[in-house]
Amino acid sequence: MCYWRDYLLAFWALKSFYRFSGATYPLVIHINGFPTRAMLRAFTLHFPGSRIIEQEEADRVVQPMLARCHLDQLSMHRLSNVFIRKLVDFQLLSQTPKILILDSDVLFFRCPEEIVRSAKSNSDNLFLRDCSYCYTITEATAARLFGVTLVPYLNAGLGLVQREQLRLEVIEEFLRHAAVTQGDPTFLEQTLYAIGLSGRTNVKHLPGSYLLSREVGLGFRGVIARHYAGESRSLITSEGINYLIETGFLKAKAG
Repeated sequence: MCYWRDYLLAFWALKSFYRFSGATYPLVIHINGFPTRAMLRAFTLHFPGSRIIEQEEADRVVQPMLARCHLDQLSMHRLSNVFIRKLVDFQLLSQTPKILILDSDVLFFRCPEEIVRSAKSNSDNLFLRDCSYCYTITEATAARLFGVTLVPYLNAGLGLVQREQLRLEVIEEFLRHAAVTQGDPTFLEQTLYAIGLSGRTNVKHLPGSYLLSREVGLGFRGVIARHYAGESRSLITSEGINYLIETGFLKAKAG
């Protein structure tokens, strides 16, 4: 998912993923807000065959689906919180058993072998490990209200999810509790992933070579990917993209 202000970053995320992974996964670009003509032309040119879903189309399809299933809380939060729009729309509009979730502020520097390998099996849900506790609910409250032990430090900027294991009707029940929705709305999506997938034995963190950090100047030795979230977002251009250019990323791939 991206919008007109960050779609060029999404190019770098997608180009670096496909370049280093060698994967040919079908691509769905979900545009939030108003799409410009230049934006649509660029995606069509650089990612031929991709499926582009504009917000108007998504609303026209998804909102009635939620209404038919009486998922009123999800419907309400989807309209007010872009992160819930991402969770719901990816789940309902995709057609594959697994979904690779990729935010526009993620860059790849080497082959993400763990993702490629897991995508071929039916075993794992994989997520980036967050660098701090970024949920809307405490572990104690999750245990008291829902009887679950939260998947710790889950970050939804990069993840590989088995669709059938995240049930929207269950998410709907979580949203009926004020304790879940009263925290920082930017953390609500990954909170719902963490609660919804808790109890699954096949939810794992990607290794530390998939990095989320606010620190400057960490370098790239051993780093497969980095999520430039929050305060580290400016580093995506000052460090990440510069590194890719310096190491020949923009040159034609041999062969």
